[in-house]
Amino acid sequence: MSKGSLGAMVLLLCGAAQPFAAASAAPSYTFTTFDDAKAASTIIQAINKSGTLVGTALTAAGVATCFTYNGKAKTDFHNPKYPSTKCTGINAAGEIVGYYPSNTLPGGGTAFIYSKGVFKAITPPGSTGGAAAYGINDAGTVIGTYVDAKSAQHGFVLKGGVYKKFDVPGQTATLGVSINSKDQYSIQTADAQGNEHSFLYSGGKYTELVFPKSQSTRGHQINDAGVIAIGWTDADGVENGGVYVSASKNYYVINDPKGKPEQGVTGIEGINDSDTLVGIFATPTDTVYEGFIAKGKL
Repeated sequence: MSKGSLGAMVLLLCGAAQPFAAASAAPSYTFTTFDDAKAASTIIQAINKSGTLVGTALTAAGVATCFTYNGKAKTDFHNPKYPSTKCTGINAAGEIVGYYPSNTLPGGGTAFIYSKGVFKAITPPGSTGGAAAYGINDAGTVIGTYVDAKSAQHGFVLKGGVYKKFDVPGQTATLGVSINSKDQYSIQTADAQGNEHSFLYSGGKYTELVFPKSQSTRGHQINDAGVIAIGWTDADGVENGGVYVSASKNYYVINDPKGKPEQGVTGIEGINDSDTLVGIFATPTDTVYEGFIAKGKL
């Protein structure tokens, strides 16, 4: 599998951009590589409070299988009714969300929640173009995206069995990526020109995330303190990792040492309430992604 965009899928939204500021000095993190030896690429997407992570292993042909890892044991699983299963979010109870990819549905495919060994479809009203679930908080609220009959892409939240659609003002496509226990959202969007943007939704307001000196910013998992895992592209087109701390409005550059030297790749995909980070990296000579777990404190 070749290197490519670290974003979950192209999506959308709008609000006031953060004023430009320099990224703060990087906190100290220790990185440990996590790689599925049987897979062509290992992509870690999220981590819960207890440190259990969830991700997707891809074969050379692009077939996806889900896995969890609790620090001791790795568990592989997939829905045998579909060719591929991608898992993107996990909560404290071990409930997992994701989607079955489709080449014909622009919304990603079919969204699902996986709990106690059972897959259950998530079907937002009007999602004739497909849907994908990306995040789930500890109360079981799910966030994701879907495409309607007019090919418009919207974000959705599923709470207590009730669906709510949302769109970021001024954006052409909206994708809900992650939701915490305070109902703060991490969102990715695209504008009319196809440019990627990311936003934090909090207290009824959308705030654009703009990593300092970046070409693009992709917000991923948000923890209960409002810290967002970030992937960002620098002026040379190199993929970097980082976080955004909403309480202090600070951005921090955090890269896997194996991925950064000589134009490597780092993508911070997930963060839990202990500030443990998970994500992906590729060395300058790699053609595939490997996963990592990084421990430290912001």
